[in-house]
Amino acid sequence: MFPVLTRRLTGVLAALVLALSLPGLAPQGASAAQKYAAPTRLRTTAVAGTEAGLAWRKVAGASSYRVQYSTSSRMTNPRSVRTDDWTATLTGLRPGRTYYARVRVTSASGKSLGAYSAKVRFRTPAALKRSYFTPTGLAVVPTGANTIETSWNQGSPAAYRVSWADNKAMDGAVTATTTGTRYIITGLAAVTRYWVRVKAVDAASGASRSRYTGTVAGTTLTADSATVRVGSYNVKCANCLGGLSWYERRGAVVQTILGQDLDVIGVQEASQGWLRADAGAGDKINKSQFDDLVKRLGSPYKITNSARNNCVNPDTPTNCVYEYHAASLGTRIIYNSDTLTLLKSGSKKLTRLEGLGNRRFVAWAVFRHKASGKEFFFADTHLESLQGDEFYQLRIQQAQEVLAVVAAKSAGLPSYVVGDFNSSKWAQPDNGPRAAMLAGGLVDPLGNPDHTYAVESATVDHRIHTNVNSFNNYEQTARHTDHVNGSYLDYIFTSPGVEVPEWETVVNVDADYNFVGIIPSDHNLIRATTVLR
Repeated sequence: MFPVLTRRLTGVLAALVLALSLPGLAPQGASAAQKYAAPTRLRTTAVAGTEAGLAWRKVAGASSYRVQYSTSSRMTNPRSVRTDDWTATLTGLRPGRTYYARVRVTSASGKSLGAYSAKVRFRTPAALKRSYFTPTGLAVVPTGANTIETSWNQGSPAAYRVSWADNKAMDGAVTATTTGTRYIITGLAAVTRYWVRVKAVDAASGASRSRYTGTVAGTTLTADSATVRVGSYNVKCANCLGGLSWYERRGAVVQTILGQDLDVIGVQEASQGWLRADAGAGDKINKSQFDDLVKRLGSPYKITNSARNNCVNPDTPTNCVYEYHAASLGTRIIYNSDTLTLLKSGSKKLTRLEGLGNRRFVAWAVFRHKASGKEFFFADTHLESLQGDEFYQLRIQQAQEVLAVVAAKSAGLPSYVVGDFNSSKWAQPDNGPRAAMLAGGLVDPLGNPDHTYAVESATVDHRIHTNVNSFNNYEQTARHTDHVNGSYLDYIFTSPGVEVPEWETVVNVDADYNFVGIIPSDHNLIRATTVLR
């Protein structure tokens, strides 16, 4: 069924060669030697207080830009900012001054790759008024029969007024004020369409500080609909090399997960090996990495199966006499016991090339959503990571084995398959595991096809950082693209009919996509808000 030993050795050699180009890397644009035309259509999009927004026409193939600005038309004593987008916000400007700005293409390291654009001129207000940009990125996500969750991007520090009505003209609108950029509207009627808008206001007086956004609509759910927030996270094994130790970064992993209010999450590399008693001691404690993670997540989070090994004594693999306990190494499912009831669970070992690579599993569970009574199937897996033709074929076979488990255990329920598939849209010759999942009847909500930035058959409504790759390799600047879909090794597949109003690739980054604080893992958490009707 597999190539002969010489073919295997070829695959291993290929793995060593390709280790310098880990999977999940998208093409990073042209080389630094390439020259680009000067950007065109530079313009101001807003001037408010001591800030100004700029935008220009994107230059094909460019990955970074430098915006230079000065109070002199000759651009003497200029200041500059760098951006990977084709927009920029200038801050710290002086009131009542005329400014000039221009932009050029640069490499990611800041090397100039083309001429500056024509200058644009703008003037800040003569008197400093506490005015702010209109919020952007307003998203409306129905989360129940009587609730809608709204969120938006924060342009400047401010309070916000959220306004909603059951008509687009906003007649009889209800309002609420919040200091955050997320607000849950309650007390709504079921199966009713509502329109929402938001603006910046003064936190003390409530006076308007920006215009309202345009209205965004969403329809509340039926009384028996189920909103399920699902996630997938490769948390990196405690004994893996590179980056901070588990003891230094586990707090960041926990906070990342807790910050997403997940109902169920599939984790990978949550090792079953014993942990040290503390970061400085060499002795061991009777706790695995996944035990430690669940304990630190705290109530109401539970794990579907805490067995470490499929042995008569599941606590140790030493002198193992096989006995099935549904153990699945570091591939584990964690769920919120307040919102879900675990009905049954299990695991299956996936095919492995003898003596090569790691043991791989698919863990699965069936849950009942407590509020609605709806049931669903959830599977979590981690496919082989080694590169080479035979491992490419192996990943496809492993994906097909996962699909066989779905077919055998889901009983036709709405289904999710999540995990680290170790194959991206840029894989050669193609992203075989994703193709296998789609051929098996599942859906990729992001619609992220091979070898292109195009979008095909996406089911997600609102995207948050889907342009960021799921694999970060502990690089300080998050890998990303200027298109809506980045490159993913990690996936959330759904069965047809599962609605996906929102998807987030969870990263704590600044405007330049630099990570803020501890990078929790070499993968980013991916999370989807879904609806079962």
